[in-house]
Amino acid sequence: MLHRLQSSAPTTTDVIIEVPAHSQVKYEFDPDIQPNGGIRLDRILHNSNSFPWNYGFIPNTMSPDNDPLDIFVLCNHQLIPGTTASVRVLGGIETHDEKGLDHKLVSVLTKDPEFNTYNNIQSLPDLYTSKIKYFLNHYKDGEHGKFIKVNESFYNHNTASDIIKKYTIIKGPHYIEPVD
Repeated sequence: MLHRLQSSAPTTTDVIIEVPAHSQVKYEFDPDIQPNGGIRLDRILHNSNSFPWNYGFIPNTMSPDNDPLDIFVLCNHQLIPGTTASVRVLGGIETHDEKGLDHKLVSVLTKDPEFNTYNNIQSLPDLYTSKIKYFLNHYKDGEHGKFIKVNESFYNHNTASDIIKKYTIIKGPHYIEPVD
């Protein structure tokens, strides 16, 4: 399953987890690891911040910063880096960093009974989105040459679906062949 895009319903898509919730270790998918790509240690965060939720990317997308679209996966369990999971995209927030425009999408697992009842970003408790904004505003603190500017408000699932459509790629270094 790649993407089911409808304007009236949130997008459901597969994601690949790079960083488990509550980790200060940032991993990234590296398409150059043979034979099919793999997870590489990117860095240890330079501060006391940790990822508030699981974090990964949407395969077969490429955003303006030359990385796949980033996505938070809300879940009370730490997911193992490299795990593929089906999520419902609720919305997102626009950020800009040293590499340019960098959308951060927000989702829930479709198979998590604690979170799968959420269908849009507005239905989430304010605490959940506040954790994301706080993390984004501070996770690069202390890192030389890195910065991030975070938009004030989150956008809804329709905007997130449009962003996924806009940045979906056919082939490239982060393209992963769908498995039948």
